Amino acid sequence: MPDRRRAWAAALLAAAPDEARREAYGAALEAIAAVLAAPGPESRALRDFLRDPAVSRERKAGLLASAAEPRPGEPPDPVFARFCALLVGKGRAGLLSAVAAAYGAELDRSRGVARVLVEAAREPPEGLLSALGEAWAAYSGSRSARVSLRLRPELLAGYRLVSGSIRLDCSLARRAESLGLRLAGGPPAAAGGEG
Repeated sequence: MPDRRRAWAAALLAAAPDEARREAYGAALEAIAAVLAAPGPESRALRDFLRDPAVSRERKAGLLASAAEPRPGEPPDPVFARFCALLVGKGRAGLLSAVAAAYGAELDRSRGVARVLVEAAREPPEGLLSALGEAWAAYSGSRSARVSLRLRPELLAGYRLVSGSIRLDCSLARRAESLGLRLAGGPPAAAGGEG
């Protein structure tokens, strides 16, 4: 089954006439996704609006396209407006948050920016995330790395690094699991892998 989120994101990225518009489309998608993800009545109202069969496709697409208006009251960007019309017309408005995430990843990939997620038990020392980003960019051959942090207390200590399909697990929880398997007579876990 094809990854529809990536296909929609790649199509919008390819249709963008210049770098400034690529950025604007990413910002518009992120803004829509933020409203959809936020708790509260605004999120519920937008989801209900997009699902309501009594609301025309044109109104739904127009509302989404307004996220990329250069200035309030000006017409929305024509490429983004067509993208929103197609998304709504094909019944894919429910994919918006996932398309926004995929678009950001595609935009980074096109620029040679590697995305790295660092999972840690606690807040790392100052400078460690930027050092990991620089090291990962050098290792992967990327121009740079965009590092994000997710705190996961269940790791106990150490960290996990995830970038694309690569996952390095250097956490105390992983080491304890590996030791438990060895003590139980199971197969030893591969170093740094999921096991």
